[in-house]
Amino acid sequence: MKRGGARYGRQPRGRRREAPAGRRPREGGDRRRPAETPGASRGITGELFVTAAGDGLLLRDDGDAVAKVPGAALGGAVHGDRVRVEVVREAPVWTRYARGRTGRPQAAVREVLERAPRRLTGRLRRTPGGPVFEPDDAKFPSRLAVDGTAEWADGTPVVAALRPFDPAAAERVSVEVLASFPARGGIGMEIDRILVREGLSAGFPSDAEAQAAAVTPESLLGGTRRDLCHLPFVTIDPEDARDHDDAVAVVPAAGAAADAGAVDAWVAIADVGAAVPLGTPLDREARQRGVSVYLPDRVLRMLPDAPSADACSLREARERAALAVRIRVAEDGRTVGPAEVTRAVIRSRAYLTYGQVGALLGGEVAAVARTAASLDAETRDALARAHRLAQQLRARRLAAGALDLELPEALILPDGAGGVASIRARATTEGERDAYHLIEELMLLANRAVARWLLGRGAPAVFRVHEPPDEAEVRRFAMVARHYGIPLRVERGIRPGALADALRAMHGRPFAGALASLLLRALKQARYAPDNLGHFGLAFREYLHFTSPIRRYPDLVVHRLVGAVLDGATPGELEALGEREDVAGAAATSSARERRAMLVEREVVDLCGAWLLRGRIGEEFEGRVAGLAAPGVFVRLQEPFVEGLVALEDLPADEWRLHADELRLVGAATGRSFRLGDELRVRVLDASLARRRAFFALVEGRSGRRRAGRTVRF
Repeated sequence: MKRGGARYGRQPRGRRREAPAGRRPREGGDRRRPAETPGASRGITGELFVTAAGDGLLLRDDGDAVAKVPGAALGGAVHGDRVRVEVVREAPVWTRYARGRTGRPQAAVREVLERAPRRLTGRLRRTPGGPVFEPDDAKFPSRLAVDGTAEWADGTPVVAALRPFDPAAAERVSVEVLASFPARGGIGMEIDRILVREGLSAGFPSDAEAQAAAVTPESLLGGTRRDLCHLPFVTIDPEDARDHDDAVAVVPAAGAAADAGAVDAWVAIADVGAAVPLGTPLDREARQRGVSVYLPDRVLRMLPDAPSADACSLREARERAALAVRIRVAEDGRTVGPAEVTRAVIRSRAYLTYGQVGALLGGEVAAVARTAASLDAETRDALARAHRLAQQLRARRLAAGALDLELPEALILPDGAGGVASIRARATTEGERDAYHLIEELMLLANRAVARWLLGRGAPAVFRVHEPPDEAEVRRFAMVARHYGIPLRVERGIRPGALADALRAMHGRPFAGALASLLLRALKQARYAPDNLGHFGLAFREYLHFTSPIRRYPDLVVHRLVGAVLDGATPGELEALGEREDVAGAAATSSARERRAMLVEREVVDLCGAWLLRGRIGEEFEGRVAGLAAPGVFVRLQEPFVEGLVALEDLPADEWRLHADELRLVGAATGRSFRLGDELRVRVLDASLARRRAFFALVEGRSGRRRAGRTVRF
């Protein structure tokens, strides 16, 4: 059958679609014909997840799928509705390969309890019966009614709001068009639609802009501040950074501690709390945004440019207000004594990029000469000292069981004409990785020190917490990992050290990235909370975010709380301030905003990948198997760095079965199989902007085996 854009531009009802990351219904092992066991009807409530095949799964609040709802039994409910279902057939018992396991009961929707407000992207179509809306998201019905007048041309891209559920017309699902866009607006238009759908905007309200414009460096330098301009502070950021909210200096400790080899690590953070008082227009807008969103063609900042890039930014050779933290560290990397936190004035001696610092640390002769010429000897010594300290801190942290999950990041290069020139993995030299680790370790050190400092004073805070994973989730991962030769013992109470050992065992293996991503999905998501619950992934008992107040709202809240302690607030005053800050509410809102930003950034990367490959239909590329699921084989190309899908129906003719416990796709007739990390050569069949997905076909004729991995033979 000829493959074409019509087939892949919109997913037909017969094709299954994977669940989104973070809400993926769990699939079982090999499917066999069930032995049906009828049982008594019972009611269950939960959230409805609808597949592109038109069937539904009822999700508990933890995301587990507990019942299947056939498309004919949806009763007017749509994806995302909170529903009450009635079980009409009890769970079948799977035979043969799934001994002792049960499938899901079959249910029918009896009541739509809630239809959450949501926005959808799609296109308007003119029909004899009136305008209809075709959503891009295949989890929704292919055509929805349009309320209100629609004067747009056929095929107009729009953003529409799903209308509330109407019990009197349960089967009618309608939308209201909110905004329309040019039919041929390019990738910028597609990103605009995503942002409108998510309620994100680069612009600020006039009162917030006016407040931001009144913030000056001089206005922040008032009051009592410790003069630290003599310390060799430097800022280290990416090349395109416009705001610099942290600076570091590592100097020998004073007195007898210096003789023992101890150092003082100074971390200075822009004093944004002094610029953004609680309850002001700028604070309300920052809280609503929660976090800055970084996209290939723009940045949606939490705070306007005036404070972000100027008044609060720790710019080179300029006096700036900061909150500074001093942590004394012994020669073996242990912290010594309590941290010191103070309001300060600093002057960064240099703005350095990660590339420049990487060249210095890596010993690249020409680059070293250029960078070193702009640094005095004291600053160069401080950088070398910071590098040694970061290596010690990192070694101790990993030895304590911290998880080293460094997954490759996509670097999107624009073509200068509103499109995408290429996408590649962000490559770093060993020196650049050392530069990133230098800043990472010092920021972790400061964040943990401030968490301890506030806890020791009984002050409220917004903590960054990462709770231990569910044992069942880790057992599922361990079962897969063992089939890839990675041992993992799962005992009562999961220890981060056991997972860290598994990550080390994966290192350098062809499936390492894919298996690490699988482990990441088995873990709980880090979040913000008013209580100190520890951080499993970092293996820290206490942790919060303090070091990025220009781009993260929890850091800004922590800055204001630190300021109150420095001003001598009593325990009662601190408790009252915590209530005014609404620490619990700020934590919940910030967690939600962070999740939204992450999903938008990920969606835009996928969109750019589909955009790039849309113009390369028929070309062949090398890649590796990055995932295996019900829809087929996910393949990550080496260059460009784009992931696509080889759908089951596009594999060679066979009865393909997914062995979920082994994460292996096997052809029952031929015995051919796919595993994570297998090398494949694929041809681009199609690329769908609506689905943010490229579709591949296998190229026949690959053969052979390699020690580092497998090359699948066809």
